Amino acid sequence: MVSLTIRPMLSQTLPFAALLCGASACATVHVDNLTGLFVKVKATTMSDTPVEGAEVLFIDTGLDQYWKNRRPAALIGRTDEQGVLTSEYLYRWGYSYRGRRPQMPSDKIPGTFILVFRRDGMKEVTQSFNLGSLERQDQHYKVEAEIVFDAEAAGTLR
Repeated sequence: MVSLTIRPMLSQTLPFAALLCGASACATVHVDNLTGLFVKVKATTMSDTPVEGAEVLFIDTGLDQYWKNRRPAALIGRTDEQGVLTSEYLYRWGYSYRGRRPQMPSDKIPGTFILVFRRDGMKEVTQSFNLGSLERQDQHYKVEAEIVFDAEAAGTLR
């Protein structure tokens, strides 16, 4: 079996990769992606007080063919004294295929991930995202969320 590795940047795959096999399944093609996210989060309490130190974590649920739902959560950052986190996050993922390159979203590559928002003394909040529905800016995907934490109950999304 022949294996070919192509390493495009920022979720851009090379269009000729699918032509390498032609109509037959002569080789397994592996595509590595580096996806950039611009993450902007505002975290407050129910009384609109900024929440400092809230962690924002990334969990792959449908990008990497082999590691989705198995890789530990990755810390993107923590909110500042104004309850804001503005960060760039780069995520490396990949998939292998034979024949035609699978499109995203698909059964093999749903293009999904979760952000987890947590802080000591407050219930964590999760929000799901799909790359196909996010706006792009400078070859990055824009991810924006306003989180409202309640010390007595689960956090909510605005």
